[in-house]
Amino acid sequence: MNLQHYWTFWRGILPGTKWCGLGDVASTYEDLGFKLDIDLCCRAHDHCPIRLKAFRTGYGVFNFSFYSRLHCECDEDFYNCLKKSPNSYATMLGQFYFNVLRVQCLKEDMTPISPPDQPETTVPPQIVCRKRRLTTMGASECLEYGVIPDSGTKRRMKIAPFGRYF
Repeated sequence: MNLQHYWTFWRGILPGTKWCGLGDVASTYEDLGFKLDIDLCCRAHDHCPIRLKAFRTGYGVFNFSFYSRLHCECDEDFYNCLKKSPNSYATMLGQFYFNVLRVQCLKEDMTPISPPDQPETTVPPQIVCRKRRLTTMGASECLEYGVIPDSGTKRRMKIAPFGRYF
């Protein structure tokens, strides 16, 4: 291992990569380490659009973990990307991340919306007119009503176990 490898390892980055570990050491998005296949997996994982940093609140939950939690689909993509790599570093990284850390991820949670003063109630679903016609008087009348899907719920996230071992 050369001096550069020790430096990146000390900073929490897997040697030979610039994106695998605590943060990244890449100078640009295109800057990748010589362990290219693994670094591509880590870079994609690092750019997950839905993430919750350590000890932060977001998406209706608080992350008590020392590391960021990402959307479960991003962890699934990361898992599959590492599995495809023939590199032993990919296996080591996958085993550490999924087997040792046993990561939890963010998953959609459809919870009922309740007014603060009435915690047991839910908002009734929104009814809409799906089919209209004009009457002889020129007025519009509804022939068929429908419900907007999930209109009585609010989209939130919950922390869930990833559920797969590497």
